[in-house]
Amino acid sequence: MGDEWWKSDSDGEQDADAPKSLRIQKTTNYTLEGGVNKLPNSGTNQVWGQASPEQKSSVPTIAWFLFGMIGLPFVLLLISEFTPQPNYDFNDYELVSNEKTEYTIVEGDNLTVYSFGVPSNFQSSYDGYDFWEIWADSPSWWMSINSDTGQFASSEADDGGYTWFEPSSVEFFEEEDDGTILWTLDESGLLIATNTDVEFLSAYYFSQNYPNELTSALTCFIWPVVMIGGIIWGFATKRRSFAYGIMSAFVLALAAFFLLIFALATAF
Repeated sequence: MGDEWWKSDSDGEQDADAPKSLRIQKTTNYTLEGGVNKLPNSGTNQVWGQASPEQKSSVPTIAWFLFGMIGLPFVLLLISEFTPQPNYDFNDYELVSNEKTEYTIVEGDNLTVYSFGVPSNFQSSYDGYDFWEIWADSPSWWMSINSDTGQFASSEADDGGYTWFEPSSVEFFEEEDDGTILWTLDESGLLIATNTDVEFLSAYYFSQNYPNELTSALTCFIWPVVMIGGIIWGFATKRRSFAYGIMSAFVLALAAFFLLIFALATAF
């Protein structure tokens, strides 16, 4: 076929890589059909990037305040009252004097021996407690024997009799007074030997078992822990009236304590 004379040179040749043209015919308008889902709770519009509205407590502010000031301390008081406490185990009694005297010689020193009756099981049980003490007093001196001493210093009697022990502590009432005071136990009871002049001599026994302090410590610590925790919780959860109630209770207790101290100071 020869040159097509009706084509203009200005049209030029079309690029083979150019996209083809597409003719779209006019049609009727399309519409979207279907329903629109509503939010589950009216009035709670939650949009991405936005926080949900703050939920307020249904409990009145004054109720939170009263519970912090009165209710919480009352609950803690009940817990402290009904928490089992360890029993305090102790014994104390006066040793009975047999009103008989003997004599012994210890390291060349002549001593008068005073005897005191004790219970039948005393020799095997007097040191069976966490702490025990025997003390004796006279018009001129006072002495103590207790379990805190550990190993007692001992001396053998010159006559081959008892082994005598030094007491834990001795106190003379007059500075110029001085002398030897020893003690021991035998089947008859407690024996005290001394070279001092004694008008009369009395002896006493005391023992105790230390209770388990863990329960008492936990009961004491629960008050500050719960109250401080309640204050932190009140501010963290926007229940400030509850925290203010606890702080008010603390201030009132502190004021009552100082008033009591002042009343006792003015009374004497």
